[in-house]
Amino acid sequence: MIITDKCFIKSKLQMLIELVRIHERFCTQLEEEWDYEDAYYEAEEVLTCMGFEFEFKPNDKVRADDILVGEILSIIDYLYKEIKSNDWLIHYNKKYYDPVIWDIEGLEGDYFE
Repeated sequence: MIITDKCFIKSKLQMLIELVRIHERFCTQLEEEWDYEDAYYEAEEVLTCMGFEFEFKPNDKVRADDILVGEILSIIDYLYKEIKSNDWLIHYNKKYYDPVIWDIEGLEGDYFE
C-alpha cells in the first residue's frame, strides 16, 4: 500500500486507525457472506478516495481480497512500528508491502523484478 500525495489524512495515528477500520469492515463483510469482490471494491474505493494506492493489481493468479488484506496488514504493521519508534512523519510514495507479514501467493515475476 502506498500513501500518495493526495492523502487527506495528515496524522499518522489517524491513518493507522482508519486503515484498521477498513480492514475490520472488510473482514466483517466477508463473515456476513458478502461477495468478496463487492467487499473488495468497496474497500478499494474508500482507500482510493482517502489517498491510498495499491502496490499490486489482481490478476488470474492473485485474488483481489488477498492483495487487499496483504497490503493493509503490511502498512498497519509498518505504521505501528514507525509510531512506536516516534516517527510521526508521513512518508509519501513509500511502498509498505512486506511478504514476511502477509505472503500473497501468486505474486512473482514482474512484481518483484
